[in-house]
Amino acid sequence: MTPAILAIVATISVGLPLAVLLFPTASRTTLLALSYLYGSGAIFMTLFALSVAGVPWSLPVVAASLLLISGLSIFAVNRRPVPASVPMVRPRAQGKRWHAIPFDLLTLTMLAGFGLFATLAPLSEWDFWAIWGLKARTFLEAGEIDWRFLESRLNSFCHPDYPLLLPLNFDFVALVSGGWDDRWLGIMFLAFAASFLLLARQLFLEELQYGYAALGTFIMASAASSHFIGLAETPLIVFSGAGVLFIRRGLRDSDGQSFRNGAILLGLAGSCKNEGLAMIASVAIALLIVERRQLRRFVEFWPALAIPIPWLVLRAIHYLPTDLVTGSVVQRALSRLPTMHLVLLTLASRITYRGFWISLLAAWTIIAIGQATLKRSNGETSIVRRVDLFVIVAMAIQMMVYLGSYAVTPADVMWHIGTSWSRVSEQLAAPLIYVTVVMLGRMTESSSPGEKAASTDPESIG
Repeated sequence: MTPAILAIVATISVGLPLAVLLFPTASRTTLLALSYLYGSGAIFMTLFALSVAGVPWSLPVVAASLLLISGLSIFAVNRRPVPASVPMVRPRAQGKRWHAIPFDLLTLTMLAGFGLFATLAPLSEWDFWAIWGLKARTFLEAGEIDWRFLESRLNSFCHPDYPLLLPLNFDFVALVSGGWDDRWLGIMFLAFAASFLLLARQLFLEELQYGYAALGTFIMASAASSHFIGLAETPLIVFSGAGVLFIRRGLRDSDGQSFRNGAILLGLAGSCKNEGLAMIASVAIALLIVERRQLRRFVEFWPALAIPIPWLVLRAIHYLPTDLVTGSVVQRALSRLPTMHLVLLTLASRITYRGFWISLLAAWTIIAIGQATLKRSNGETSIVRRVDLFVIVAMAIQMMVYLGSYAVTPADVMWHIGTSWSRVSEQLAAPLIYVTVVMLGRMTESSSPGEKAASTDPESIG
């Protein structure tokens, strides 16, 4: 366990200067949470760059490279003018702080339970053995990314087209440990989940009172992680969820720093799995649909596109195609079109966390009724705002991408659904929970005596 904990501490140490450099006005809690996320991204990029440069991996070489990144970040931070103080938690966080304590304790209990689950035994998921862990151990023994292993047809089962952020972070833990040992790798997934919940709580505090913010964080705890320990689901949920929520914050406050950091996090999501690449496209399309007035923000969206490019280029050079686009994609889609209603029925019957989705639909029904009621009582108040609509549209587009993948998959459709639907459907939950809780909190506060939403709110769509 000790080497894995040391690797996490080292990851945070590498990421902290990067977080301060990239988000200088963030709160200390936010910087701590971003430190682990940016540190894991820095480790991925470092091992990736060393492999491309032909430098064999070793702990001294990797440590020196990461120290160089940290040193340059600290130098850049010290040379930069001190920014104006823009606290992450704005005056909106009202009410009594002790109202948050019960829900915070429940959230900590959930995290503790997840940590026990993640570390109870060595990682045993089949996809860890066949994809993520197999790649990491193969690369570790080779001292680099083993392109011959990825190119071999015999290894097509390991999805050689998947991005490598998670396997290379596994390798960093192995380098710190002095050899491969997957017994305590589950601690990484606890660190990812805890980082996301810290970010979510800070974002909730900007829009809700303390009690509501803590309650929202507790509800988010079930979506901040995946029970598929050893797979890239949890990092993907964390990077994509945090990225979407920071972009939402950037749009809400016209805050370029939040928007750029959201784009960076989305770029790292695109380095976790192919679904992360799809999320980048979904967010971009949602911005075009919902936020046409702020298209200048696309200039700040470039990290989301730039970060995955090196992997995509090398994937193309080494011919590691995604199985969904092999063969005749159009022919498969057309042949399955008459039976897509059966696919949709199967998806509905096999959806995981059915109670969650039913609760979400019920909450949206309540919000719609509240929106209509407030609009009749005074047309100036709105529960649903453009930034909320942006998140919902982005997640809807991502869901359409998932449905499209089942239409064109070269595998048996029912087998594909059975092996993936329970994982991909939970990737959308966290952003949807956030906007739903915020809208419900907004509606509750708007209907409270003495409370009234600002009539000049520029985000209102009511």
